[in-house]
Amino acid sequence: VFFFFKQKTAYEISACLVGSEMCIRDRYMGKASFFVISILILANCYDDEHIVTKEEIAKEVDSLIITYGSNVRLQNQNTKYYLHSHEIRWGSGSTQQSVTAMKDNSDYNGLWTIKEGEDIPPKIYSDLVQCGDIVRLEHILTKKNLHSHDEVAPLSGKSEVSCFGDNGSGDEGDDWVIECQNQAKGSTLKGQTEFSLRHKITNRYLSTSRDFEFNVRNCGNCPILGQLEAVSYTHLTLPTIYSVQISVVAVSLKKKIYSHQI
Repeated sequence: VFFFFKQKTAYEISACLVGSEMCIRDRYMGKASFFVISILILANCYDDEHIVTKEEIAKEVDSLIITYGSNVRLQNQNTKYYLHSHEIRWGSGSTQQSVTAMKDNSDYNGLWTIKEGEDIPPKIYSDLVQCGDIVRLEHILTKKNLHSHDEVAPLSGKSEVSCFGDNGSGDEGDDWVIECQNQAKGSTLKGQTEFSLRHKITNRYLSTSRDFEFNVRNCGNCPILGQLEAVSYTHLTLPTIYSVQISVVAVSLKKKIYSHQI
């Protein structure tokens, strides 16, 4: 049985996040896109003459480019679960903030901001994310970075993935390399791009599998029942393939701004 520790008491989600997600960060104000796409409703998807369909929005989003500062959900293409973190520490290994994968695509704990890698000159909202870039992913609510190291994950025995740092600052263990599946290095990421995230230091890939689910047998009455273990894995396989889900985006259709859950 593994034990998990709450880092602090339950917190309130700011009113500016509920139903909008427009006020999550003020460093970047760029368009968002990264992984297979879904978008939260930010406005009514209709005007006086035309009802905007999911298909129209999906087509529009697929052509959007990804910029630094994008606030995204990352979906694993094997499990269809979303990368997730929360103010719960691993009870073994590093005891850092735990990272899992979750089926729910509406939880604010599944939102991440794309940033430049450690010791890379700062990017601005108009800078494009490209295949081969070294990036960090900052968990929006806790302001810690997606991280990996040689600590052992509790279920699979593979390399543990955690969140690390304070207020967006961490170390080189937060760096991940974007390796695109069907695009050349240096090409611009778009909404439909599928890719892997390779941990720069360990050369292992962010991964999740339904074979390693937290349940009552291996976790007791722990707070992450039903979630999947997120790890870094040595081989580039289907469980390491991701796609971007956009969480904050403005799509212009019929001269109006729309956003929608796909």
